[in-house]
Amino acid sequence: MMPAARENIEARVFTAAAIIWAAVVFLSLRFHFLDPLIPTTWHGRMGFDFFAVPRAFINLRHGVSIYATRACAYGPYSTWYPYHPALALLAGSWLSLFPPWGAFWVFAAASVAALALCARLLGGLCPDSSSRGFLYFLFLFPLPVYLMIWNGQMHVFLVAAFALMLYDLLLQTRGDVKDGLRPWLLAGILLSLFSKPLVLLALPALAAVKACRKTLLWALLTYALVSVLFIIVPALNPQGIGIAALLDVAAHPDRMFRFQTYNGVRLMTYRPEVLGDNAIHWLNMRFRSQVSQPQHFELMALPSFVEDIFGVALPGFLLKLPALLILGLSVALLRITDAAARAKGAIYVVALTGLAFFVSYQTVYEYHYAMLLPGIASLVILFNAEKDAVSLPLIKCYCAAGAMLLVPTSYYFLSNRAYGFHRAITATMNDVYVAVFTGGHIYDWALPLMRLNRVLPAALMFVLAFALGCRLVLREGE
Repeated sequence: MMPAARENIEARVFTAAAIIWAAVVFLSLRFHFLDPLIPTTWHGRMGFDFFAVPRAFINLRHGVSIYATRACAYGPYSTWYPYHPALALLAGSWLSLFPPWGAFWVFAAASVAALALCARLLGGLCPDSSSRGFLYFLFLFPLPVYLMIWNGQMHVFLVAAFALMLYDLLLQTRGDVKDGLRPWLLAGILLSLFSKPLVLLALPALAAVKACRKTLLWALLTYALVSVLFIIVPALNPQGIGIAALLDVAAHPDRMFRFQTYNGVRLMTYRPEVLGDNAIHWLNMRFRSQVSQPQHFELMALPSFVEDIFGVALPGFLLKLPALLILGLSVALLRITDAAARAKGAIYVVALTGLAFFVSYQTVYEYHYAMLLPGIASLVILFNAEKDAVSLPLIKCYCAAGAMLLVPTSYYFLSNRAYGFHRAITATMNDVYVAVFTGGHIYDWALPLMRLNRVLPAALMFVLAFALGCRLVLREGE
């Protein structure tokens, strides 16, 4: 068979598999046959993270805090709204026009379409049709993607943000290094900042790339202006507590939380007076990451994995080390004089930014791993153009580790059917009851095995991406 014909067949197989799987996803959203493969679906509350977003806009429209999620009855249940307050307008405004479950299905369809567009965008840079078809499969098949859609998670905006930023940087590696406003990059940065601002860790690397600087400046100015408006304008922050009170909370984090005991389990919540201010979005980012929950069977972070096995939490300085390594590599990019090579270094840093979340943050759910897909796709694209004999095997290992996202965890085989999870009846439990289950120790014996093929591949990918960045600096630096 001719190579071109084989390529076309492979492309069609991957594309058809992606289309069929998308149909399977929607069927499972209706009939829930994939749910038992994922621990986070145990409570049966499909769309658990979704209804908070329309609620946030409805609250704002009625002069109530965006973050007073339980003050609104839209939808059957909801987790707390943690996003940037602007997302209440950007997403909640139009989603709230639909009935609750209608809005969920609209957003699920929009999420699948967004992922397909990410695959199409990055696939345009692939050298062959087979790789382009594979990217559709990559963006839709992993179970973390299914969980993200099942939850109605706004995390899809972060996945799209990484895809847009990496697409722009990949263009720069091919010589498109002109100065000026770069729309793909601008859209990617703002999508992240106004949903989940994980991109902040990659900004020094973007600043090191000359072609990105003007766009980065405009993005930060826009973010700062909008954020300030949502703090100082009463109509946008109807339950603000004032700048002085916010500074006091920032200086004394212990005043931000309260502890309650329910059925012998200690639960931590925010104080109501702090919760109403829009600044809770930034305060939550700062302090929530410090809360260790190794017994929480839904969480799949490296710190939880290590603490559960050894019984000792990782020291704080080790949790800060990934961010310091990323900052050091970002500064080292300045040693590279070639603009295309420096953009490639920024690609490694953006990939590291996503990976740092899994090796240093405490609250990591399985759907979070979906944000690694644009980085994997980008390294697949770079592999075809890489000529360095040292970097090639590192990229191969990175993509092989990333392929573990296509494999389910061992939860299905280790879960205890006697708990009666993954049934409609569990969705009727109250929120405190749900917290008691996840805060208990019901799966202590199985947690390391459940987390194994999510946590270890992400840790390995972090090491490999950092090694690729260092190799590039050593090879291209002055």
